[in-house]
Amino acid sequence: MHTKITVSSKGQVIIPRAIRSKLGLHLGSELSLRLRKDKVLELQPVERNLKDFFGKGKSRIQNEKLDLADIDKAIAEAVSKNDRR
Repeated sequence: MHTKITVSSKGQVIIPRAIRSKLGLHLGSELSLRLRKDKVLELQPVERNLKDFFGKGKSRIQNEKLDLADIDKAIAEAVSKNDRR
């Protein structure tokens, strides 16, 4: 996919919706920007895996029995907080 974008007066660019959708980017997604020696910019999403979330909420929930809904809620909260960074 190839598209042309313009840099704003503040140095910002807008990634077209089709590309954001294809890459799964959303508000708070982190990107890595690299300038190659041949003056080409590479922009890649920062990938996260489940290891980034291990231990989230551990101190909050000690010795409590959790059902599946509680676990899903804790994971969703951890993902949401992590994506805002």
